Amino acid sequence: MRSFKQIFRSQMLLSSRKRTRKSMDNIHTHISVFLILITVISRTNGFILEEKCDAPIQCTCSSPTIDCSNKRLPRIPQFNMSNPLHMMYLQLQHNRIIVVPEDSFVGISADQMYIDMSSNHMRDIHPLAFKSIQDKITILKLDHNLLTTVPVAVANLTKLVYLDVHANPIKSFDQTVLEPLGGHLEIFYAGSDSLAEWPSELSFLKHLKALHLFDFTMNDLPVDAFKSVATSLVNFEIDGSNLTRIPHAVCNLQRVVNFYFTSNINLDDDDILPVCNSALTSVTSVTMDNNNLVEFPRVFTLFPSMSSLSLSSNPRLTSMSGVSVPESTALTSLTLRENNFYEIPQHIGNLTNLRTLDFQSNNITELFDNDLDHLTHLTRLLLSNNPISLIDDHTFTNRSSLYQLSLDGTDLPTIPRTIQDLKNLHTLDFRKNKLNCSCDYLAWMKSWPQVNSIHITGECANPHFGEPIQTFILLELPRCQ
Repeated sequence: MRSFKQIFRSQMLLSSRKRTRKSMDNIHTHISVFLILITVISRTNGFILEEKCDAPIQCTCSSPTIDCSNKRLPRIPQFNMSNPLHMMYLQLQHNRIIVVPEDSFVGISADQMYIDMSSNHMRDIHPLAFKSIQDKITILKLDHNLLTTVPVAVANLTKLVYLDVHANPIKSFDQTVLEPLGGHLEIFYAGSDSLAEWPSELSFLKHLKALHLFDFTMNDLPVDAFKSVATSLVNFEIDGSNLTRIPHAVCNLQRVVNFYFTSNINLDDDDILPVCNSALTSVTSVTMDNNNLVEFPRVFTLFPSMSSLSLSSNPRLTSMSGVSVPESTALTSLTLRENNFYEIPQHIGNLTNLRTLDFQSNNITELFDNDLDHLTHLTRLLLSNNPISLIDDHTFTNRSSLYQLSLDGTDLPTIPRTIQDLKNLHTLDFRKNKLNCSCDYLAWMKSWPQVNSIHITGECANPHFGEPIQTFILLELPRCQ
C-alpha cells in the first residue's frame, strides 16, 4: 500500500519529464496526474476508493474527493465523519474564506489528506487550525490568497510533502515556520510581486526536490541562493520574475533534471546564461518560453545532456546565429513555436538525434532541399501555421523515418509531390489550407503506394469545395488520367 508521499513523488518525476507548459498549467497538470494515479493505484493495491464518505451538506462526495469548491463559503464547513477514509482530497478553493480559526477541521477522519484552499480571500490561519489533522496532511495549496506570511499552522504539519503559497503578498519568510518543514517538505511553490529580497530562510528546506518561484521583483539572486538544495533539487523553475538574466546561483544545481525559466520578459542581456565552472550535465529538459529572447542562448554549452529543449513564444527570436551547436548532441526534441524564424536554420542539421522538430507558428515561407539533411531519426515534423508556399522537390529525400507531418494552416496550394518520398508516413495534416484537388495537381498520387494507408486531414478548396481530401482520394483519384 502506497502513501500520498510515495504516490506524489513518483507523479512529480513522471509529469516533469513530460512537461512543456505555462507555469500555472503545470501546477494543474501535477494535481490532475496525481488524482489519476490515486485512482490507478487504488485499483491495483487494494485501496477501496468507493468507500462511503460523509460530506457536509454544502459539499459533494465522490470518494476520495470531497468537493466544497465554488460554493461561496465564508468558513470551513463542519464535518462529522463516521466513516474514516484512507485518502481524502478536500477541495475548498474559490470560496470566500477570510479566516481559518482554531480546530477548523475537527470531525474529519482520514489517514492521509490533500487540502486545496487556493483562491479564497484568506488573510489568516490560526496556529492550531489544523490541530486535529496536522499529522495527516501531505499536500496543502494556499496559493492566490491574501496571506502576508506562511502561517505558523503550517509548521505543525509533520507529514507535509507539497506546499504552494505563491501569489500571496508574502514579503518575507519566518525561520520558525520553514525550519520544522525542512526535514520532509519536497515540493515548494512560492513568490509574488511583494517579494523584493531573497528569503535566506529557504536554506532550511534542505530536502526539496522541486522548487517553483513566481513573480518576484528582484533583479538578481545571491550566488549561494540554492546552495542548500544543490544535491536534492530535481525540478527548478523561475516564472514571471524581474530578473535581467539567469542568475549565477543556478550553477550550484548540479543534480537538477528539469530546468524551467519562463515568462521573464525583462531580460536585457544578449547572453542570458551564466558562465559556470562546470556544465549542468544532469539537466535533460530545458524550457525557456516567453522570455522575449533576442539571441539564441548558449544552451548546448551549459546543458550538454539535454534531450528536450523548448524556446517558444519569443517573437524577437529569428535565428540560431552565434550559437555553437555541437554535432550529435543528446537532443531528441526541439520546440521553437511562436517565434519569428523565416527559415529552418542550418544549425539544425547538427542535431542528428532529433526525433521531434516543432516550428509551428513562425514565418517560414519555403522548405529547401537541404533543410532536413542529416536528420535521419526525425519522426515528427510540425510546421503548422507558417506561410509556407513552396516545398522543394528533394526536401524529404531520405527522410524515411518521418511518421507525422503537420502542414496545416500554410499557404501550400496543393499536396506537394515530394511527400511520396516519406515511406513510413502515417499522419499528414493539411487542415485550414486552400488546396487544389484537381487531377492536374494530384494525379501523381495514383502511383503512390502509401496513399491509402496514410491518415490525411484537410479539405479541398477547388474544384470540390469542402470535400475532405480522403474522400477525393477514395472517389475522385481513381478517375484521374
